[in-house]
Amino acid sequence: MLLRDAAYLYSERLGPTPGIEVIGEDCDVLQLLLDVEEGFSDLSMHEGPDSRAYPDRIFHDHELFAYALYSQTVRFKRFTLSGDSTTTADATGLATIFAYCYSTKKTARVFKYVSDQKACIREDRLIPCPNGGTWTE
Repeated sequence: MLLRDAAYLYSERLGPTPGIEVIGEDCDVLQLLLDVEEGFSDLSMHEGPDSRAYPDRIFHDHELFAYALYSQTVRFKRFTLSGDSTTTADATGLATIFAYCYSTKKTARVFKYVSDQKACIREDRLIPCPNGGTWTE
């Protein structure tokens, strides 16, 4: 297994749900490193159709946060970072996000999904969303 791809997202605004989605395609392990610089972030993790919320809110005064997804039976793994869904504020936090994709597959990659625009972004460029933008397989 090798490091196949990485995404570095600096000073990302965290707003109400759906928030920012970092998606790994064909990653055996998708690792997230998160530094909340202002405010807070809520985090949910998804491996194919399975989803779970991280139980604690991650605040700006916390240390660097890390988590990894490693289900071997799914094509897509993703982290969703969001702010408070009960507020009308544009942003409830600011964060730097690093995502690392380790895989045995050469096709493995990481990208950001902007759900309100239905757009996939990799290396600051729009790319066609794989699988029609469906990450449950």
